[in-house]
Amino acid sequence: IGVPYTTLTGLGGGNPSVIVNGNFADGLTGWSTIVSGQTIEVVGGRFHLATTGPDCSIYQNGVVEDGKTYRIRADFDHISGNNMRIVVGGTTTSFSGSDTGKLDYLEVAGSGGIFQIKRNSGAVEFYLDNITVTEV
Repeated sequence: IGVPYTTLTGLGGGNPSVIVNGNFADGLTGWSTIVSGQTIEVVGGRFHLATTGPDCSIYQNGVVEDGKTYRIRADFDHISGNNMRIVVGGTTTSFSGSDTGKLDYLEVAGSGGIFQIKRNSGAVEFYLDNITVTEV
């Protein structure tokens, strides 16, 4: 987890992304949502989440396999508030404002097969784009 980008060069590069519409070119097509009255939208081709609600996320079910290692890459723009979480299976990694930029890390999928993007806790606003999840 959190392995530097330069260490990851070439890992998972030949495999296709297991998620669909990771660039949000088709809005939220392919993504399921938990909104709870909060803001989940695509603005300028980027996913935007702004929430103070108890649960707010987008996800794709059945896309990762338990125990397999995945390389997750995305463009992350933290605007304000608490952290964003990415869930791979049941394994969660949080990202804050200091992580703004290109995310690139390895994660071993826990159980459940879900890939999810959500708030960590409290108020948060962020943009995310160009998500790829490739098995390594």
